[in-house]
Amino acid sequence: MTELDELSGAADHGYEPRPGLTHRDADWSGLRVLVAGLGISGFAAADALWERGAVVTVVDASPPGASKAVDERAQILAVLGVDVRLGPDHTQGMPSSPAHDLVVTSPGWRPTHPVLADAAAHGIPIWGEVELAWRMRAREGAAPWLTVTGTNGKTTTVNMLASILRAAGLRATSAGNVGTPLLEAVLHPQPYDVIAVELSSFQLFWQRSLSPVASACLNVAADHIDWHGSFEDYLRAKGRVFRNTHLACVYNVADPLTEQLVIDADVIEGCRAVGFTLGIPALSIQDECALWPPVLRPFWRSVECVFCRAYLARFTYSRVRAQGLFQHLCRLMESPMPPELLGRRAVRLQFGLAKLTALDLDFPAQALVAPKLADVVEIGVICPGAHAL
Repeated sequence: MTELDELSGAADHGYEPRPGLTHRDADWSGLRVLVAGLGISGFAAADALWERGAVVTVVDASPPGASKAVDERAQILAVLGVDVRLGPDHTQGMPSSPAHDLVVTSPGWRPTHPVLADAAAHGIPIWGEVELAWRMRAREGAAPWLTVTGTNGKTTTVNMLASILRAAGLRATSAGNVGTPLLEAVLHPQPYDVIAVELSSFQLFWQRSLSPVASACLNVAADHIDWHGSFEDYLRAKGRVFRNTHLACVYNVADPLTEQLVIDADVIEGCRAVGFTLGIPALSIQDECALWPPVLRPFWRSVECVFCRAYLARFTYSRVRAQGLFQHLCRLMESPMPPELLGRRAVRLQFGLAKLTALDLDFPAQALVAPKLADVVEIGVICPGAHAL
């Protein structure tokens, strides 16, 4: 276990400073929060927390007079009554007083920084700005997030995404690592319909609660190893973009690492894996459904249909999609077969399920999957012409 693993585990152990802090109207009053760093995101965090009655202390290694921007932010916060402490003497560890319930860190601070390491050692929860922004959303009707990460191309993609959303008539913006603090977007007086969120590996390291509608990892290459300590830790942080995704995890077909991150992700039930590529597009799920006889389309999600969809996925979709279909089939093993599909030429369901449970679904050996499945299922019964694919 690496040092970052240990610190991350310490952060996970006690992640809730107070029950119920899941939306902006929760009881934040009296919560003693240390904000680490007085950059743009640190200032936004301190301001949002102070506005909701938290007792806020801000520390930054920049001494007075060293940065005009930091001095201006410190002055504004001091007028509001926030305790601002500038200079390296205030970043050698957690302040001795007051005691703190929570630390909110800026993305540039490594987990091994003395302040954060000290907080973790004392069991004080540590949140990143992304975690705080997610918990500052409206209790009802909050704008969904579409999250994007990757070693290269994040900003271009997020800005393009926001432009597409606005062109579709939605009130949308880009925020996060792209420049605009997420808290500003989340707490904007005129709520957005959707937010395109750029996330760096630094930001992703601290997030736990984020649950986007869709997420994407464009590519992964060795970067920021000095911050993360190893490529494996960097890769693990990038993979957190897919955690708790609802609708679609988008990955790069040309980058197997991004595909593996989707396979390893803990997502919301029903979430799909969608690969993008410069190659010839495969069939969409609508096109795939159109291959079926009209009488059978109402049973598109039945157990038998999943067999055939898995077979088709072997040829027209990524391994991730095929694996997801097999897993769905396994979950439906106890489901009854629709009476409409019973008959002389019906799929040999029980035999097929028995065979399927014995299959090794390790998809690096994917070449073995289609022949085994063909032995189990009479594909032509459900989807004529499937073999031709």
